[in-house]
Amino acid sequence: MTEDRESILYDLPRELLLIREPVKLVSAIDQAAQKLGLPVTLGFAADSKGRSLVPLSEYHSAMERFVIMLEGTLHESFSLNKPLSLGGDNPLKPLLEGRIITSHERLAPVGGVVLGEKEFIEGLVPCRSGFSREQSEAIIKTLGITGICALPLGGRRLVGVLLLTTTLERPDWEEGQKELLSRLAGLVDPVLDSLADQESLKTLAREGQAWFEIARIMALPRLSLDRKLKISMGAILDLHHVETGSIMIRQGRYLVVRAASNKKILGFRQHIDTNSISAHVARTGMSLNLGHVSGDSRFSTSPGDRSIYRCDMALAVPISFGRKILGVLSLTNRAGGGPFDPAEERRIVGFVGRIGGFIDRALVNEVLIKERARLRKTNETLKRLEKTKQDLTNMVVHDLKGPLAEVVANIHLLSDESLSELGREALESALLGTDALSLLIANLLHISRMEEDRFDLKLSHVSVYTVIQTTLNRLKTLLDQHGHEVVLAIEPDLPRVEADEEVLSRIIQNLVVNAVDHTPMNGRLTFRGFLGKGLVTVSLADQGPGVDPAYREVIFEKFSRNPDRKGPSLSTGLGLNFCKLAVEAHGGRIWVQEAPGVGADFRFTLPLAEEK
Repeated sequence: MTEDRESILYDLPRELLLIREPVKLVSAIDQAAQKLGLPVTLGFAADSKGRSLVPLSEYHSAMERFVIMLEGTLHESFSLNKPLSLGGDNPLKPLLEGRIITSHERLAPVGGVVLGEKEFIEGLVPCRSGFSREQSEAIIKTLGITGICALPLGGRRLVGVLLLTTTLERPDWEEGQKELLSRLAGLVDPVLDSLADQESLKTLAREGQAWFEIARIMALPRLSLDRKLKISMGAILDLHHVETGSIMIRQGRYLVVRAASNKKILGFRQHIDTNSISAHVARTGMSLNLGHVSGDSRFSTSPGDRSIYRCDMALAVPISFGRKILGVLSLTNRAGGGPFDPAEERRIVGFVGRIGGFIDRALVNEVLIKERARLRKTNETLKRLEKTKQDLTNMVVHDLKGPLAEVVANIHLLSDESLSELGREALESALLGTDALSLLIANLLHISRMEEDRFDLKLSHVSVYTVIQTTLNRLKTLLDQHGHEVVLAIEPDLPRVEADEEVLSRIIQNLVVNAVDHTPMNGRLTFRGFLGKGLVTVSLADQGPGVDPAYREVIFEKFSRNPDRKGPSLSTGLGLNFCKLAVEAHGGRIWVQEAPGVGADFRFTLPLAEEK
């Protein structure tokens, strides 16, 4: 018999390692205990949380006989099909800590807990408050039992419980039973802990797989955010064995349902200041685990309040990244029923915290996609408007050139006639007007070509002094009409530059017209030239009000004008823009600074001509 027992104890751990279901584990241990000769009377398997007990099927009839004996004393809520909770005030609660419970000191091992028969019975089946010790003793006597022992199975987490009894007149173990009991517990508990560790590793592996899947989904560029959230929510529900849920994303002061098991609530908006569960979680950043939603007066859950919660339990978890609350994950209808226990809540909160960064990047990407689409549409609109404007400009310029040429030709014919002094003044004004219009048309054409990169320079070795002098001669009428003196402080032998002579003349013309426009009557315009390293700097200083530093870049933009200018102006906002584009086309630069004393000093550079 001793050899049989040793063989049973030797084989039991290996047999248990091949079993995965808790109920089958407890049944295998129960059978081994009976083969060892231990007096097992009842066997219970624990639920997945290790906090409630359910009788093994082979002991249902024994439990039924026991319940019949307690008829009239049981609590109304008791049912054989309902798990027996070891929490709260249950006298058998020490089983959760792995401690053996007995009815007598002689039966108890070191560290065991001793209870009376009454407490044992009340722990196994909830009795009414009127249940007496005399009743419990009578029941024990009827069963022929003199002592009871509850043996917990499992180390760190309860897997099951075996109830052993003795019928000896003096409650005690038979010879060798106490040692067998200790050896059985010593063999079984490490194996059960090992199996629990394996299950934990599997859980970690499943979490890792779900984490990588969500990371992959969130990184897909062509998938919409709603689709990403729906797939991710499905992965979360599968991982944590939950039937239904939803993901609400924060948009300003609202939470919007972007993914949900119930399609009817998609798009539902909820203000963050309402007294709903999700709004509370979004405001506080703390998860809420409610086992009885309908009984919690803090939150509105009636259909009239359009609540998205319709069952009596819910776990709401904030989706966050850093200190930023992105939304709320709501889980309802846990598989197996009942509320989420604290361990499940911690696991879910931790997992959601690890995927918050992926969701944040997906939300940012959604904003960028929408912004790119908006900018693309705006850019297309601007391109159409620019083309329309360019076509209109070309049409206007083309239609003006012919009539203007005819006007200019007729004015020159009149200049050969004998005119009165008044007629001569009118003719000069007409010439100035046509010159200004011709300059405007030329600027429009050249700016358009330069912007479209269709402007070809005819480069040659040009004397800056000669071009300025020639241009001033053409502008003599304009200068005389305003009484301006022009000082040409440039050496005639200043080295030549590599430039398009006609374009350089037009740059000078535009700068002079601008200076005349801003200089008071009878003022002075001063040209200077400076030789630098590989370039020549040309300066034109006027005696106008100058240019505010804040506008010294802006005035070179198209259609821009000096906001400090008061009174009538010759400027169209194109002259300086033409100068900038033309100078840069030559490889130079143009700018404005304060003139010595008073006024503005416009300067531009041109490259020196290479000597052959």
